[in-house]
Amino acid sequence: MQWQRGVRAGSFALAVPVVIALRNAASVVWRPDPDGAVTLALDALATAALFALLALAGAALSRDALPVRLGLRRGRFDARTIAIAAFGLLGLSHAVDGLLTLLGFPVSASLARLAATLSAATPAQLALALAALALGSASAEELFFRGFLQRGLERVLGAAGAIAVATLAFGAAHGDPVHAIATLPLGVYLGVLVWRDGSLRPALVAHVVNNAFAVVEAANDDRLPESGPLALATVVLGLTIAAVSLRTVLRGSSPPTPVTTPPA
Repeated sequence: MQWQRGVRAGSFALAVPVVIALRNAASVVWRPDPDGAVTLALDALATAALFALLALAGAALSRDALPVRLGLRRGRFDARTIAIAAFGLLGLSHAVDGLLTLLGFPVSASLARLAATLSAATPAQLALALAALALGSASAEELFFRGFLQRGLERVLGAAGAIAVATLAFGAAHGDPVHAIATLPLGVYLGVLVWRDGSLRPALVAHVVNNAFAVVEAANDDRLPESGPLALATVVLGLTIAAVSLRTVLRGSSPPTPVTTPPA
């Protein structure tokens, strides 16, 4: 019944201030280094919890069960196709980073802080940051931007419009302009995966893998070449991997049936 859906949505929404209070309490009681990896992980987990709760609260208003509304059930892709999709996102991510560098964009302030923090982290702190950023952040962002927002908007805007709006929101959520620009191609890629598969699973796996690689690379201060033929080759190789992976994914599955049923 409608009132039951409202109560369920309200319970998720009421958990939002609880998460904020717990994060503030942790910063007071534990007193971690304000610029350290523990603080980074706590902030990432708190933000992930907020995105997840907002997605659950919005999805709870639907007549569909939460796994159906958010696309958590199994889709069309098999494990091999999902692995190819994840590999393609890695290629695209590195290609975009390299292309922005070649075009003269400044280093993202948020990514620079991330690298500085993780490069000084202990193994235990790095493991916590890896769990927070790879599992927590990636999963929650997919729940909200692709599971809740894109799948909901597809009913009224169609697949292309829903992917575009969800991608812009995804970019805006990443803070500084350079980082936001870098996430736009990734958001489109992830959105296409969700649309084609009919499920959140391939995008979620790809996002987790990509974030995990980013954390490890930042911790080891691994940087792409900034100029010259090698930098250009990195961009071309990454784009090729992404294009071949996406082509394989699209050819390996039938187009989904357009969503036309209005939301409850």
